[in-house]
Amino acid sequence: MAAGLAALLALVWAWRDWAALSALQLPDTDDVMRLQQIRDWLAGQGWNDLAQHRLGPEGLEMHWSRLPDLVPGAIVALLTPLLGAHGAELVAVMLSPMLLFAAALMLIASIARRLEVSAPVAVVVAALAYPASALFLPGRIDHHGVQLVLVLILVRALICPGGWRSGVSAGVASVASLVVGMETAPFLGLGGGVLVLRWAVAGEGERPRLLGYGVALVAGLGIAALLFRTSGWNVASCDAFAAPLWRAAQVAALVPPGLALAGSRLVAPRARVGAAILLGGVAAAVALALSPACLSPLWRGRSVA
Repeated sequence: MAAGLAALLALVWAWRDWAALSALQLPDTDDVMRLQQIRDWLAGQGWNDLAQHRLGPEGLEMHWSRLPDLVPGAIVALLTPLLGAHGAELVAVMLSPMLLFAAALMLIASIARRLEVSAPVAVVVAALAYPASALFLPGRIDHHGVQLVLVLILVRALICPGGWRSGVSAGVASVASLVVGMETAPFLGLGGGVLVLRWAVAGEGERPRLLGYGVALVAGLGIAALLFRTSGWNVASCDAFAAPLWRAAQVAALVPPGLALAGSRLVAPRARVGAAILLGGVAAAVALALSPACLSPLWRGRSVA
């Protein structure tokens, strides 16, 4: 049902906006910039080079990520020999948001079933929930739809039965969301806090999930630093996946596995809460000392949003 409803609404929206969409006049300037970023990448610009070199004599660094470029970029690359560049891009800007919309609705259905409420009703309400549904309009290839799907993966992992698999799922979704952008950082922090709180209350029963979450965070951030390091990596900012954010996040990521590994010695819930507060406070102090730019997380330097 979720995939069918996503496809139906995508077709209706595309029909309504066809005059602009067929000319690749996308809904938002960020969508247009994303398409240009994909064009530049497919034309030979380096994977790690996210600067827009046509903007200014030295170009401007984009505090974006290659991660949201992958699906639309793959569609364009695969279909260009068959449909030409314009046709392939038109399919990509319509199909990519639809696929994300279907994924979001399927996740909402799964969350609804876990909460023992009507999945069909939840899917219909979510599909019509403006303005969130507008993130999946045809042409919306900016990163916000990706972020919403990743947050939903995190939510599903939080309400699933405890186990290392749900912890790993939560950790991978959190890392991927940080790679995409900083907008969801408060939700990611809240999700991590929920996992720590559940461990503090339930003890050993939640230990595998917390350990899986922490290991996924640490390993995922390390892998992400290798795969998604950009040309703006060393810019003194904390609103993008660059060195200051990565250092702060990696320090914070050490807290969950540290608590999980020490859990067998912390018998009482009060002791676990105290350990979480102490280790979290130390991690926050170290993270800010290593990345003072995160005290004022605004992009500085040669860059554009």
